[in-house]
Amino acid sequence: MRNCVLIVTVMLILGFFKITQAAYPHEGEDDTPNFIEAYPHLEGTKLDSCALCHCGGEYEKKPGVYIEVGSCQWCHMTYGYDGSGTIGETMNPFGMDYKNAGRDVNAFASIEEDDSDGDSYTNKQEIDALSYPGDENDDPTKIPAPRVTYTLSDLESLTPHTQFLLMNTSRSGDFYAEYQGVTLLDLLRDAGMIEETTTAVTVYAPDGYYYTYELKSGGEYYYIDGTYPQAQFYYDIEADMANEGWCDYSAPLCTGRNNGDLITVEGGLKLILAYKRDGAYLDPGKLNEENKLDGEGPFRAVPPQMVSGPPDQSSSAENQDVIWPYDEDADHNAGFSARTVVAIRVEPLPEGTTDFNWYEGGWDYAVDKEVIVYGNLESGGIQGVVTDQTTNKPIEKATVTTDKGGYFTITDENGSFSLLGMKVDTYTLRGYARGYQSKSQSVTVAKDEIKTINFSLTQGITPLPCPIESVVEEKEPLSLFRSFRDTILLQSTLGRQYVESYYEHAAEIVRLMISHSGIREKIIAALKAVKPSIENMMQGNPLIITKAQMRTIEALTKELKEVGSPNLKKIICQFENDFQNRILNKEIVVAISR
Repeated sequence: MRNCVLIVTVMLILGFFKITQAAYPHEGEDDTPNFIEAYPHLEGTKLDSCALCHCGGEYEKKPGVYIEVGSCQWCHMTYGYDGSGTIGETMNPFGMDYKNAGRDVNAFASIEEDDSDGDSYTNKQEIDALSYPGDENDDPTKIPAPRVTYTLSDLESLTPHTQFLLMNTSRSGDFYAEYQGVTLLDLLRDAGMIEETTTAVTVYAPDGYYYTYELKSGGEYYYIDGTYPQAQFYYDIEADMANEGWCDYSAPLCTGRNNGDLITVEGGLKLILAYKRDGAYLDPGKLNEENKLDGEGPFRAVPPQMVSGPPDQSSSAENQDVIWPYDEDADHNAGFSARTVVAIRVEPLPEGTTDFNWYEGGWDYAVDKEVIVYGNLESGGIQGVVTDQTTNKPIEKATVTTDKGGYFTITDENGSFSLLGMKVDTYTLRGYARGYQSKSQSVTVAKDEIKTINFSLTQGITPLPCPIESVVEEKEPLSLFRSFRDTILLQSTLGRQYVESYYEHAAEIVRLMISHSGIREKIIAALKAVKPSIENMMQGNPLIITKAQMRTIEALTKELKEVGSPNLKKIICQFENDFQNRILNKEIVVAISR
């Protein structure tokens, strides 16, 4: 794994890597490349996911109680991690048609005029409209509810709220922790929630868990708008997990507190969407081999106790003759704290709009450390046409995106596009297409208005900013790295792929360095550290990395993981596969000094 990290980081700091936005990664995935080759303009869209060909299902949790799960979880349950099940049970009608047509890049074209899901729209019509061709409940007529996607950085830019509190469970072990995040009320107001008509707010995790909170206090359920009662600190040596008890007191803020001490929280206890626990970012949730959710991040809904009380014994414990025996009437707030929140629905959904398919798209949000807020929100939209500046003809399959909010669309055969249900805000709107220079325009989206913005694109390639140039001011190192690119990387097929990917994503890398000063500093440090090794390689020797250089590189990768660089784990897996197959060793000679 250290070798893998090295390879990834060397390529990263030199700018030769590829960021993909495909769905939850699967080892041995053969079909995604086929889809991207058939529809290159759809890379990173919702169709670039398992849900294109696979479906979810439901299982009986207990007699008469059925739980609906998405395609990832259903595949793990029926096909299995070891592949011992029947894959056909997990496939939707489009997936079956694709499989029967040969399961290669040509199979997509051969079934374009079919209507796999029987909803009266051809597969091509659905793919062009970014609707699932294997889901009869998703078709080109469906209008998504108003929505906005927040990244981890977006949430951190909002007013933070930090609180130390008891997380009281029924069975799995109580604990004290300090959570930091944003109050759910502040987040929803930033998203444009229409408070006077909002009836409730539901949070979703991609494993099927969800919980509905009330907007106002005074009811029987946890509430968003209001302060929770101040709590006291409960401690007894019998309850301490360190003494074989049931409550974890290992959080740093437990130190120095005594039983009965009041817990003071600046601003009071609130229902928050947390991204840190005890000062560290929450680990993104994932399915374990038992098909259960491990981890609590990247975001967790944290409701305080409505009725403050002690950490009571587990309900499943045989010994209830303890200081705080299990109390079924106690406030077990941890049981209503949704982990790995990927979607927040503000009720009610506007008439004529569709729900967000959280159990299909949710895993991508968890991996990318994003959360979507949608539903009863103030919104507007943008529409327009993308044309060729020289011929004035419409450009089909051009891409139109925004700099924030997660809005994305593809033009139709008339060059037309529309982005509806957008948060009221000011955006940089970018239009681009293969073979054309991109163009950007600033646009302010107003409530209940549809702005018209047209793009006239010029043929050619858009020059992009170079991340290395943005951090290296001296001419000599720049010349060295460029020579490495031209005389080493461009001389191999794999190296050329890295270079092409670098320029394709250069603007994104620069934005990352601008938004995270720590990453910029560590990239500079890593470039300086590997410079001697690059110089040595340019003299015809293998690329050798010392242990000291390795520590500098690992500091960079650690920082990238903490701030949630998009799909970093996928990049590592990609390079790990190249390394294990000796592809890198064969085309780009690399060695590690032990």
